Amino acid sequence: MLDIDLAILGSTDDDFLRFDANIRREYLWVPAEIYHQKRLAVLTTFFERPHIYHTPYFRDKYESQARQNLTQAIALHRRLAQQIN
Repeated sequence: MLDIDLAILGSTDDDFLRFDANIRREYLWVPAEIYHQKRLAVLTTFFERPHIYHTPYFRDKYESQARQNLTQAIALHRRLAQQIN
């Protein structure tokens, strides 16, 4: 993926939460248990990278906020997945 495709990860808290909610709406046909497990896996993959962004420009501009957003989203999806089980 290109850094520009991942820029949303480094957006403001509100914009990222809105984006995450829109992703769920797009995948409403997926059962909640499966959705939250898979979403958690995707978000964790990005979070575990040494750098989310490849270029210094995007790293400097978005990396810190992206990690904050991912931390919150991972916690949310983990909690929702556990509530379902």
